[in-house]
Amino acid sequence: MPWPMRRTRVLVVDDEPLVASAARRLLARAHEVLVAHNGRAALAMLEDAAFDAVLCDITMPHMTGPELHARLSSTRPEVAGRMVFLTGGVLDGRAEQFLREHARWCMGKPFDPGALLVLVAERIASADALAPCRGMV
Repeated sequence: MPWPMRRTRVLVVDDEPLVASAARRLLARAHEVLVAHNGRAALAMLEDAAFDAVLCDITMPHMTGPELHARLSSTRPEVAGRMVFLTGGVLDGRAEQFLREHARWCMGKPFDPGALLVLVAERIASADALAPCRGMV
């Protein structure tokens, strides 16, 4: 008998409670979902648990999405490679540059529910496709 599939885990990181709640409800249809309301809280959660994807706002207090990505890129690159970004406001030059560099994995707010589900699923699938190659080069 085949092993049961493990339910994928997604961390939602957004300082706007309504956006975080809407994303959690939407993603909970297919994933186990936890929420952090800022980048610092997300870092703590990522130290204690494994996630298949991280859905992260770009503009937040305490630590922005790009700052969280930079921190994870140096400490947990496998997690940084599983991030999807949301944005819904005016951005400074650095945030705009970050979005240009990561445009494939970004979505505007308000987000289209179906498109967000597809984007998160694609991000998980793309990271999983690389998993067997890690550590081989």
